[in-house]
Amino acid sequence: MFPHSSFQTAVANPGPRTVSLDLPGLFKHPLKAHLFTLKFRFDEAEKAYETALRYIDHKTNPQLWAETEVDVGVTHAELGIRVEGKAGNEHLAAAITAFRSALEVRTREQLPQQWAMTQTNLGDALREQGSRTGGKEGTELLGQAVTAFRSALEIYTAEAFPFYHERAQEQLKECERLFTQAKPEAQ
Repeated sequence: MFPHSSFQTAVANPGPRTVSLDLPGLFKHPLKAHLFTLKFRFDEAEKAYETALRYIDHKTNPQLWAETEVDVGVTHAELGIRVEGKAGNEHLAAAITAFRSALEVRTREQLPQQWAMTQTNLGDALREQGSRTGGKEGTELLGQAVTAFRSALEIYTAEAFPFYHERAQEQLKECERLFTQAKPEAQ
């Protein structure tokens, strides 16, 4: 599937090493991880994205690194909502970490649309984690989710991005409802 043998070698033999990749050529073709995601094979997609992330330098290719972090986050979030108990919570925590890492590059000032999209992904993961966690910690996570959705709405205005605005508004309303319900329980 991949035209570059160096990438195939890196995936087949994970571990620290320096590998020269022709990234522009590599990304002309769909990534294996994207195909796994399309087929709802999120566990395989997560492994493929994590492997790719080891070979993308944060300093020399920050946007590709951030995009891959978001992909890692999305696959962990998808696994987290499909798995119960401790494993699901671990996936959600990994998703939150990945989205927050991507926000180091995807700043509001430099990449506002990507920043807003990452904020909504972060909000979704925080909402799910907060709902599962309960108590004071769950309420704090739900509060962070509310903040993430409100942040996204700074960019996703009704005029500029009506579809994303409506979606983020719905997510915010649901999250605020959960947050309001959780507050008395946390005390």
